[in-house]
Amino acid sequence: MKHTPYGYDFVGGVPVINEEQAQRIRRTCENYLSGMSFASAAAEAGIPREPTIVKRMLQNRRYAGKEGFPIILPQETIDLVEEERVRRARKMGRDHRKKKGPP
Repeated sequence: MKHTPYGYDFVGGVPVINEEQAQRIRRTCENYLSGMSFASAAAEAGIPREPTIVKRMLQNRRYAGKEGFPIILPQETIDLVEEERVRRARKMGRDHRKKKGPP
């Protein structure tokens, strides 16, 4: 692995949860789901980052226990954040993804 994902440390080559950072990730999700923007949600939780970085961070499948990483966020939380992101994008007219399949 080229870098350690935020929320984890490697101990003896094994990923372990950095509980302080993990709490910030969880708080960022709570803030976002309560109506805050990605950037505001993260900044309030102590993770000052650009909105696109926060979005990618909360979409990181490793937080759900994938690729051998311990679980920081349950899949249900990740799904709720993604559903809210899509809902907001549609509301703002920012859902520009091309749909697959016939029109």
